[in-house]
Amino acid sequence: MILYISGLQNISAELYEVAKINGANKAQCIWYITFPLVKPTTYLVITLGMINAFQIFDQIAAISKQSPLGSPAGSTSTVVTFLYQQSFSYMDMGYGSAAAMVLLAIIFALSLVRMLVSRGED
Repeated sequence: MILYISGLQNISAELYEVAKINGANKAQCIWYITFPLVKPTTYLVITLGMINAFQIFDQIAAISKQSPLGSPAGSTSTVVTFLYQQSFSYMDMGYGSAAAMVLLAIIFALSLVRMLVSRGED
């Protein structure tokens, strides 16, 4: 919400004044001024949310505190829990580092796709 508030504060009030002088109603101001100018903030929020979704660890660690990480039967396992187990439970730092690089590649690829999709709309 803080990012959206910041994005909305960066929209100049003059744009809304010009639109009202030209006869635009409130809905048209929102549709033609607010939504397009907040679109970069929306893309930032989507990208940050996607990165945070891939890096979830603390909730899973809290859920499976008394049992192995990712229990039962690996149903709550993520890439981050996998690399944590490989690196610190099994002491296989190379395999954990490789999993971290795979996570980096996945996040980079999805961010690139998101950027290309947003560029195609402009």
